[in-house]
Amino acid sequence: MRYVNFKLRQYQKEFAYRVFVTESLRLQGEGKYLIVKYAELFEEKKEVDGNKIALDVIKNAGLKLGD
Repeated sequence: MRYVNFKLRQYQKEFAYRVFVTESLRLQGEGKYLIVKYAELFEEKKEVDGNKIALDVIKNAGLKLGD
């Protein structure tokens, strides 16, 4: 079963590459460009903690919480 999953993932990446290149070439002919890099398509997304972001914004703004 692992082999099947591996081959499926490999096929999906190869297909995505073909589509990416084709779209890049098509858009380039129109004077436009894709704004996403191919490598970014398969990067794992990091989970972001909303509380940490809020605390960073508050800290960077020079504000203080409660007191």
